[in-house]
Amino acid sequence: MGAAARLFLYFIICILVNYLSLRLSNSAGIVFFWPGNVLAAVLAIRWRSRSRYGRHIRHGCYVLLLILGQFLVSTVENKPQDFLNNIYFSIADAAYILLYSGFMRLTIRRRHWFSPYKRSLLLIAPVVLSVVTHGVLVGTVLNNLMSLGEPGFVVTNWTSEQLFTGLVFTMVLAGSVAKVWAVQLKQLDRQAIVLLVVLAVVQISMAFSQWLTITSIAIIPCIYAIVRLGFAWSVFVTGCFMLFSILIQTYFYVTMNVDVKNGVFYQQIFAHRFDISMLAILVVSMGDLVSQRNRLLKRAQQHAETDRLTRLYNRHFVFRILGDMVRRRQIGIAALDIDDFKKINDVYGHHVGDAVIIAVSNVLRRCLRKTDIAARWGGEEFLVILPEISEDNLQLVCNRIIEEVRSQELLIETNILRFTVSVGAAHIPAFAANDFDDAFLVADTLLYQAKKAGKDRVVFRG
Repeated sequence: MGAAARLFLYFIICILVNYLSLRLSNSAGIVFFWPGNVLAAVLAIRWRSRSRYGRHIRHGCYVLLLILGQFLVSTVENKPQDFLNNIYFSIADAAYILLYSGFMRLTIRRRHWFSPYKRSLLLIAPVVLSVVTHGVLVGTVLNNLMSLGEPGFVVTNWTSEQLFTGLVFTMVLAGSVAKVWAVQLKQLDRQAIVLLVVLAVVQISMAFSQWLTITSIAIIPCIYAIVRLGFAWSVFVTGCFMLFSILIQTYFYVTMNVDVKNGVFYQQIFAHRFDISMLAILVVSMGDLVSQRNRLLKRAQQHAETDRLTRLYNRHFVFRILGDMVRRRQIGIAALDIDDFKKINDVYGHHVGDAVIIAVSNVLRRCLRKTDIAARWGGEEFLVILPEISEDNLQLVCNRIIEEVRSQELLIETNILRFTVSVGAAHIPAFAANDFDDAFLVADTLLYQAKKAGKDRVVFRG
């Protein structure tokens, strides 16, 4: 989508969202949901220009378009004589874009201060800081120009509503990015989909309940998303949970038909907004910590199951995945050993021996399929497991490895070092996990026979 098309779409969105919000607030007598400036700020960040010069120009266009859209809607819905007040309100509303953008840049620059919560901080901190600042400005500056009410009430009302709305749109839009969904959808299983759908239906059905605080039961899918689905899903589900709460709150208070909106009425609304907002912030922060913990555990497991020199798997990994091979119908196992490796170390040094091992490991990566497993078994010996492979194809792969290694050359000062490997390969037509020891013993025996027969060859047994 081009820049002009995005600006036009942005302008249409601003008009539609502000119109619906203003109609709802005028009919209900209170602002339940005012997403225009929040959505505009998020879209302005998402659709910003890459160049520094173009970024400022486009950002200014977003601010002016929001002011224009808000002013047009306010002029149509409000009294014509409120012309000046409509201008004041439109400018104050658009100021949120500048505040959000500024605090976003500040958060990015200072994110190293909060290393355990980097991702959740980038989502939450700009919203909280901009909402609080915006609320204070509205309660002081705008309130003096338009006389919105008692300053403390105006600040609390504006801050609670904008915090609620800002977190909703930030989380829903951040969690629904196409690149994120392409990865996260793979983590869904049937149980996860059923549970999330059931909880969503239960949450919507609570719109008919007079107990507004019962909406907190929607925290269940948020916790489930943290444990099972990762950070991006927890952010998206939490945003949807807050959106459901907004809809339920709006339906609840509109259908109550409260004629006298006293302090207790507003206190309940403010408390509900802040409760759900704090709960959402807590869930996202927990999701960030759990996600970071899972990444560290996964990295530690990779280090424990990967050979440091070659980046191939090690014995620990092979023994761990044996249980997954129980259902394999046929499998090939090949044991490889670098010929005369001790001589290479003695003549050229251990650093050259390491280079030879790395070269052989690279050959294995090129010659094997993605489903095959190559592991450094110890020293100069390698093990290759080839699931679902026929006898003929196993021989072809082993011969290809022999030829590839034979063609390798290492330049050692002024000398060219060539090296070879010997391979012992066994094909098992019906493999089970408890057959591994016997199969490996056969492959190792065949490797010994290849060494004894003159090296640089494959000895195969079907």
